[in-house]
Order: sequence, then C-alpha cells, then structure tokens
Amino acid sequence: MLRRANGPLLKIRFFLTSLLPYLLTSFCLASCSNSSRNDPSSLTFLIESSPTNLDPRFATDSQSQRIDGLLFSGLLERDNQMNFHGDLAESWSTPDPLTYIFHLRRGVRFHDGRALTASDVKATFEFIRNPANKSPKQGALRMVASIETPDDAAGFARKQDGVRLHLTLKCSTEEQARLIGAALQEQWRRAGIQLEIRPLELAALFSDVSKGNFQITYQRWVGANTDSDFFEYVFSSKRFPPDGANRGHYRNARIDALTDQIRVEMNQEKRKALCSEVQKILADDLPYLPLWFNDVVSVHRRSLGALELPSTGNYNFLATLKATGN
Repeated sequence: MLRRANGPLLKIRFFLTSLLPYLLTSFCLASCSNSSRNDPSSLTFLIESSPTNLDPRFATDSQSQRIDGLLFSGLLERDNQMNFHGDLAESWSTPDPLTYIFHLRRGVRFHDGRALTASDVKATFEFIRNPANKSPKQGALRMVASIETPDDAAGFARKQDGVRLHLTLKCSTEEQARLIGAALQEQWRRAGIQLEIRPLELAALFSDVSKGNFQITYQRWVGANTDSDFFEYVFSSKRFPPDGANRGHYRNARIDALTDQIRVEMNQEKRKALCSEVQKILADDLPYLPLWFNDVVSVHRRSLGALELPSTGNYNFLATLKATGN
C-alpha cells in the first residue's frame, strides 16, 4: 500500500477510550501522559472507537477515514479554507469541464521502495469502480467515464394510550449513539411518539442503511463540509445506494438539475450561487435533520506548540507535528 508521501515527524499511537465514565478517561490520560514523557518523539492520541477497516477503498466509518488520511496519500488534499493542493499530484489542469489531467510528483515510493506510477493510481480507481469488488465508494466514481495514463506520468392523532405513532431508530452500538437514542426516545415520548432503539454492529447497520432497510437512523457525516459535490452524492435522485449516499431516497427535480450544474461549473462564484440555492431548498425540505456540529478541541502537551486544527475534523495535522521538548 502507498503510505503518505510525507510521513509524520512523531510516532503516533492511537488509544481507544470512551468518554464515559470520567474516572476511566482520567486514568487513561494520566497513564498515557506518563508514557509520553518518557519518549518525546511519541504521541498518544485518544479516539472514541476502533477503526473498522484501514483499507481506504472500503473504509466508510469516521475513525477509519481519518486515520487513513494519515496513512495514505491521495492525488490532492485540502487546506483549512477547503482549497485544493497537490499531494501525489504535482500539478493538474482542466482543459474542459469534463476532463482532469494530473501530473504526478517524482520520487514517490511505496513502502517496499517501488516507485509510484500513473498505472498504480489508475489501478486504485479502477478497483473501486469495479462492481465485483463491492467497494462502498463505487458510487462516488459513477460519473467517471474513463481513466487514461497515456505517458504513465500523470401529523398523527393520539390514540387512547397517548401514542401517535411507533418508530424504530437504528443506530450503532457505540455508547454515544445509544445515549443520544435514549435522549431522543424521552423527548419524543412527550410528543406521543414511541421510539424503539435498535443498536446494531457497524457492519449490520451500514448494510441496512445502504439497502434502505430503516425508518430512522442517526449517523455522523464525515467530509460533508469539504466539497460541494457532496450535494449530488447525498441528495440527487441518481444517487440511491449503491450508487451514492441518498439513503433516504430523497427526490427533488430542482436539486437534481442544480447538482448536475454544480458538477461541471468551473467558475467559483457561479458554483457558490448554485450551492446556495441547493442549501435553501434542503433547509425547507429537510431530508435530513442536523442535530449539531461538533467543535474541534484539542488537549495536548505544551511542547507540541500551537496546533492548527482542521475544520473538517480529520487527523492530518498529526502528520506535521514536531516535538519541541518536554
């Protein structure tokens, strides 16, 4: 597998912990802090759940994708203003709205020392596009017509018992998901909605969600604030699973037309106006109900200096950390 071209300057160890109970977290923090003091080049980073799959061609959960961002390189990467910069690609151009040409950086090698070629990049994308491989990311590449490497460089009434209706919420078995489900259950009970909580292991949950086998589900979006193509991937009627993430089978002809325009519009200001119209429609239709946006907060050693935490919530800032002393 291709590791990130610029590896981390610190040895990073991920430590799985739950935010509850407090005593357990406090003990872990104290233990990890003592361990880190012994090795200034080592950093222990707490995460709330284990990654399910570190192969970026298959990973869909938040922890896997964020850790994959540290392990693997892509053609491009984003800064905190969501602007693209080259990662494996040294430069790129768009001669027309449907064509993208990438030129790879020289000197990039796999972990075994073999040089990266354009054929390797093509092979990765073709693997994802191949239905036989059942990659959950196949739908994201549905609009790619071909990949070429020519020079190898590139309202219900209440019943007598007070209940208006019964609903089932499918969520993960993570502690936070179950606590949120319990809070919703109590709040909705007051409105006459009897909510059944059905926790599922991640594999079973993703399988049911991708098939549309659910009434209500609670999940976290990863990457929803990184690119406006997200609107087409999640809200276009062409993107029902497995071709995308429109898991609620939302349909709106105007959204379909706007997302088609966004995909090919190269002028940033015009694209922004199209996205604004999409957001206004979605705010009225509410195919998904946003509960909150997470704050990105870091608790870290002073020796690490000021950390520039990305608004996307990814872990890529760990790749450039440099210890300045104990």
